Amino acid sequence: MSLQRRLLVYLLICAPLVWTIGMVVSVSRARHEVNELYDSELIRLARQVQATLASLPPGSAPSPGLSMSTGDIGAADVDDFAIAIWNGEGKIFASDRERDRPQLVRRAGASGFIDDRIGDDLWRVYYLPSPHGEWLVAEAGNREFASIRLRPFEQADQRADAGAVDEA
Repeated sequence: MSLQRRLLVYLLICAPLVWTIGMVVSVSRARHEVNELYDSELIRLARQVQATLASLPPGSAPSPGLSMSTGDIGAADVDDFAIAIWNGEGKIFASDRERDRPQLVRRAGASGFIDDRIGDDLWRVYYLPSPHGEWLVAEAGNREFASIRLRPFEQADQRADAGAVDEA
């Protein structure tokens, strides 16, 4: 076999392999960044709600349901997101979920992210308690919607995240 032919065979084998590896790494990193951005938005919204609650007078009456715009909401799928607020006594103060849909669960002492099964779906829930325990805000997104990880890469991402936690 001539040198030219051998180089061509190596090139035809190696180029697709390198492209595939590059694509897999790029997709994995991009999905990780999108998930990180999504988590940041859940935190930001919970903090905004917490700041709004701080301005309420003590003993404010609970709001059984949060209103929904009757106008055009564009391409929003509000069923994939949820928010709930409990007062210091553990009673629901406000929720955007109707009674016929699965509700967010109050987890006393919870703080930060929890992956939780609500109804038949897996949800990513961020709990933010107020500094003095007056409120507990839970902001959540349906994990099937929120997580855009590919199944084969999900375990690798979790191992990489666990390694980063161990190093800290």
